[in-house]
Amino acid sequence: MTFQHRLNRSLHKYSGLACLPLFLLLAISGILLNHPEWVRNLSIPGQFLPVSHQYDNWNRAIWRTTVRNGDHIYVGGKAGVWYSSDGGSHFSPLQNGYPANPYDQDTFSLIRFHSEDSADLFAGTRRGLYRYDEGTNRWTNIPFPGKEVMAVADLSQVGDRLLVFTQQSCYVLRASADELETTAFPLSFAPQDEPQTTRLFQILLRLHSGAILGPPGGLLVDIGGLILVFLCTTGILIWLLRRRRLPLRRLRSSLSWMYRKHLSLGILFLPLLIVITLTGVLIRPPFLTSIASLSVPAKVLSAQNGSNWIPRIDKVHHQPQTNSLLLATRAGFFSGPDDFSTPFVKLPINVPHSSMGVTVMAEVDDTTLLIGSFRGLYLWNRDTLTSEPVFSRQR
Repeated sequence: MTFQHRLNRSLHKYSGLACLPLFLLLAISGILLNHPEWVRNLSIPGQFLPVSHQYDNWNRAIWRTTVRNGDHIYVGGKAGVWYSSDGGSHFSPLQNGYPANPYDQDTFSLIRFHSEDSADLFAGTRRGLYRYDEGTNRWTNIPFPGKEVMAVADLSQVGDRLLVFTQQSCYVLRASADELETTAFPLSFAPQDEPQTTRLFQILLRLHSGAILGPPGGLLVDIGGLILVFLCTTGILIWLLRRRRLPLRRLRSSLSWMYRKHLSLGILFLPLLIVITLTGVLIRPPFLTSIASLSVPAKVLSAQNGSNWIPRIDKVHHQPQTNSLLLATRAGFFSGPDDFSTPFVKLPINVPHSSMGVTVMAEVDDTTLLIGSFRGLYLWNRDTLTSEPVFSRQR
């Protein structure tokens, strides 16, 4: 055995032993993240989290969306929906009928849906759409067609219709209905002169989870996670057993079998583990900042959606003066009629926005929109097609 071979074996053994707890944690948590339904009903007390991840003074998206009527205020976010009747001095949670676990009660949008004789409160959550009955003080889930559970990205009222946007679709609820219409509005986007692009971050995220290949890709990544668990387990057993004398033939045979499988499976799945590792590194800070602004052709993802490419939707704003909708997506901003009669067209809105999506889009006045993401808060003027940071105007 050459010196280089002994050195490589030592590096592999001791670096693997040193990183073994991390590898096991990454493999198991990665599999669970690919199947959130397995753990969505489990939770741990917040005090067990690092201080930087604990809620303090409505931070960390615990307050994401607001509906106000005088002194009556409803706020929604990661901790569900809270209510104040005294102008915001005191808040209490509205939990009756709402999802019980923190994962599902994460609220992305609140809206007061006005009809001729009522004004109902609706909440768009990770678990779907909920309606609040002030008389019974209770939430009721309004299921999607086919009973499929989908996260609601945003809500918007257009006439007597409540438009319910998921990440890549739109459903309709009318004032007199108790369930979503089975015929969803078809979303279509006009072809562009320039090639359609999507953020590199989205490609790497789908590579990391396997979603870029659909269900088979997710299964492949799960297998990669299980292989990593197997390599960690056999690696530690080989190290422990080799440090002892093995008087029994069965133990020596087991050690030999583990060594062969550890070596063969490690070599066979090495390319997959490298892809998962590199993409996992790049989609997290600090390396995420180096690729956040990079884009790739959208056709890389278009095969998943058929010929009709639909970008991921984050926020929706209805513009009644032009009877149009403005969609903030991961591929930019798109505008189209609120009756969906023609495809949505991309707008040259020069507002920097994060690869994590737009989190704020609200009307300031007839000509100005407030648009915000992790890249900052901006005011965009419809007439001049210009934008400026909010805080520069305040100065």
